[in-house]
Amino acid sequence: MANGLYQSLEFGRQWIWKLQTLQKIQFFLWKCAHNSIGVNGCLSARGMEVDSRCPRCLKETETIIHALRNCNLVKPVWNELGAVGFDRDFFDSDLENWMATNGNSGLAGGGGVIRDWTGRWIVGFPRKIGIATSLMAEVWAIWDGLMLCVDQNLVMVEIELDMRNYLARKGTDQDQSFIVLDNPPEDMTAIVESDLTGVGVARRCAELGLVP
Repeated sequence: MANGLYQSLEFGRQWIWKLQTLQKIQFFLWKCAHNSIGVNGCLSARGMEVDSRCPRCLKETETIIHALRNCNLVKPVWNELGAVGFDRDFFDSDLENWMATNGNSGLAGGGGVIRDWTGRWIVGFPRKIGIATSLMAEVWAIWDGLMLCVDQNLVMVEIELDMRNYLARKGTDQDQSFIVLDNPPEDMTAIVESDLTGVGVARRCAELGLVP
């Protein structure tokens, strides 16, 4: 079962004040975006005589992104939460893009395909989600897929996540909330057939990771 999402994100910093969350969290994100958190790297850059190294790993400069994500003692926490499954660039993006991608809300769609062990189509679905974060949209797509597996009496499934999912993008644009597809859409048939025969299909990923 392959699931995914499509999300139109608002980058920049104004998204922080539109988050439906506690004000103190908004202030924290705003200070992160302006490098105003008192980690050693920021303090050292402002002329304070402090050891700029991370006090936990004692290996790298303690920047904000290091303290929140990159420290070897922090990464296992994110891995346990399955963060990479929701954002394949989770450990590679810079601080501002990382915050925007994982905390920002945008117009989102979910979708997925259930296939048998040979790769043949069983059923697919696009879902119009509306405004959601990438994590919320991905979880919603997984839930829809699992409920379809129950309807199909499928008890042993393997889930694969694809954040550049064609059906997820289709879900964003559709009028209906949820559509069950017994057969692949006409403009998706060639991709499905190529996948069945093991033929690779080149795919261009547009800026910000959105499918054109």
